[in-house]
Amino acid sequence: MLKRVFSAVIFLLPETESMTVNSSYYDSVLTTERTKPNSHLDITNYADTLCYASLVEWRRENYSGADYYYEEAKAMWDGNGFRDQVFNNTRYYATYKLGLFYLTSNTLGKNFDFKKELVDRVGQCQLLSGGFITDYFANGSYPVNSKTNTETTSIILLADFPTILEITDYDNLARNLSLATSISYAFIATSTILAITVVYLVRRRLKPA
Repeated sequence: MLKRVFSAVIFLLPETESMTVNSSYYDSVLTTERTKPNSHLDITNYADTLCYASLVEWRRENYSGADYYYEEAKAMWDGNGFRDQVFNNTRYYATYKLGLFYLTSNTLGKNFDFKKELVDRVGQCQLLSGGFITDYFANGSYPVNSKTNTETTSIILLADFPTILEITDYDNLARNLSLATSISYAFIATSTILAITVVYLVRRRLKPA
């Protein structure tokens, strides 16, 4: 279903619902999403779908449409994150929307006056153990069910943020580097022994009786 507004297209997408596929999948819960029957999602209520619509229109060379969706997403910034319908329901912000807006801005060649605040907020969501946590509150804390995941981390990396992680746990870093070095030496030694063994067996087999 499509409606034309300001030379851009408003997409009405179907809503989805989560369902459990396997509640004991290797000590995890495997879930999926399916479309709710007879439902539509108005993308103008969500920062991420506005960004996606902006990118679609930009790719179609409908630059006025791309700008329209971009400005709609930009207007949802409240100083801490993007306050859209999901925030109104949960009262916390989604980290990946920061990355998606940053990526959209770069693609469209735009600048925005809260770039430093957005980048700083992304930095607060990056964990020393690796990855970016999915959600956060305005005070910098995280919801109890938040964790790092592939989608959030991938979008942040694709957005090509400036380097934002300062390594402070040098002892842990040194231990990890030492372990990696030990593993590398062990691999090289094992590979060398294996290669020597293979050469010896081949020569022995080829040696005339």
